[in-house]
Amino acid sequence: MREAGTIKREVALLDQQALGLGITAVVSVDLERDSVEQTETFKRKAKNDPHVTNFYCIAGDSDFVMIVVAKNIQDYEAFTQRFFFADKNVRKFRTSIVVSTVKATLEMPL
Repeated sequence: MREAGTIKREVALLDQQALGLGITAVVSVDLERDSVEQTETFKRKAKNDPHVTNFYCIAGDSDFVMIVVAKNIQDYEAFTQRFFFADKNVRKFRTSIVVSTVKATLEMPL
C-alpha cells in the first residue's frame, strides 16, 4: 500500500481526555456569501486552527461541517467568539456537543 500511494501518512491516535480536551463539538456552518474568495478564506482559517480536527465541505443544509475540540465549555465559547462571531461572513452556525463517543476511527473498510 505504501508503494501504491494508498497510505497518505501515519498518525498516533491521542487520548483526548488525557490531553485535557473534554469537549467535542460537531458544528455546521453557513456562510453569508458563497464567493470563491470568501469560501477559500474560511477554509484556510479552519485548516489552520488547532481546535478544528476535521473539516468538511458538504452538500445539503449547510456549507460546512467541522469537528471542534476544546478543554471545556468556556474554551469552546471563546473559540466560537473568535472563529464565528468575529467573522462577518458567517451567517449562522449550529453546535451539537458530543455526550459520548460510540465509535471514532480512522480505519477504512478494506
